[in-house]
Amino acid sequence: MAKRKAVRKDEERLLARADELLADLVEIGRDIEENEKEYAEEVERLARERRELFAGAQERKSTAEAELAVLMRSNRDVFFADGDVCPLTYGALLHAVESRVVIHGKKGEVIALAEAAGLTDAVKIEKSLDRDAIGKWPAEQLAVIGAERKCKDVFSFDLKKKEGSRG
Repeated sequence: MAKRKAVRKDEERLLARADELLADLVEIGRDIEENEKEYAEEVERLARERRELFAGAQERKSTAEAELAVLMRSNRDVFFADGDVCPLTYGALLHAVESRVVIHGKKGEVIALAEAAGLTDAVKIEKSLDRDAIGKWPAEQLAVIGAERKCKDVFSFDLKKKEGSRG
């Protein structure tokens, strides 16, 4: 009889400890949510300030780059009379001639033409497995690809939503 009483005490102690841990997790979860909310608000405030600071500078930079490109293109005979590099005080202007391929036609049509001509080295084909579909297969089909269905123990917990803090 005393042994049964001791076992019952152990069970009660285990249940109480598990409930304490769940209470701790509820409170820790609240702390995490509060910290994440404060963090997100602070990040958004800082991002908003920085966006405002940099918006004007980015626009000025884009305008200056576009103007410089037009200036170089329309005056290449002045800037590049002595070669492909024009050194200046704050940098250098550079000129190069590049060969680029321009593909005419719709993507699907061009792919079909390349495949028909046997030029498949330029056609990308990406294969992947649909794990959701495989998960629905019976054991016989799984065996064909060297897969199997396994069972595993899954432990989880459910926290009650209660107001206020523990204590």
